[in-house]
Amino acid sequence: MKRFKYQKDALLEVLNTTQETFGYLSEDLLIYVATYFHSHLVRVYGMGTFYHMFTFTLLGAHNAIVCTGTASQPGAVGDKRIKSHGFIHLRAGGR
Repeated sequence: MKRFKYQKDALLEVLNTTQETFGYLSEDLLIYVATYFHSHLVRVYGMGTFYHMFTFTLLGAHNAIVCTGTASQPGAVGDKRIKSHGFIHLRAGGR
């Protein structure tokens, strides 16, 4: 946090650096960041949940996100997800 000169508008960068360092944003880390910035926990948590890049649980060594949105490939995405699931033994979960 010293690197960002303790500026409140550096919250996004601090959360990003924290996640890079620890692998995820734990409750204890969020409380620490909120206390350090003299901010409410809900503001820090809200920032973390707003951006998709943040995670609140420790992820595995290899992670994949499968888009099931209809904007990508209408009608075909669900079938591909099922085929991928059987082929590379994926386990559904996370976000």
